[in-house]
Amino acid sequence: MFVKGATKKSVKLNAAELSEALEVFKAELIRKGEATELFGADRGGGGIEGIIGNVMQSFGGRNVYATLEEKAAHLLYFIY
Repeated sequence: MFVKGATKKSVKLNAAELSEALEVFKAELIRKGEATELFGADRGGGGIEGIIGNVMQSFGGRNVYATLEEKAAHLLYFIY
């Protein structure tokens, strides 16, 4: 499989910004009738911080998820 049209720009992400963005996203989906309160519910125990750590991790000096698209896909996978 070949990666085509991938964005290799640097991103910074922190738990507070992500939590706020998720709440806004969740509220919008609930307003549209496309989600319930269970959507994206925080399980506690530092879940968001751990997810960010997983998505932003590197090995051997290289990002495990090299592109913005890979980071976004894994972020959604780990959260939901």
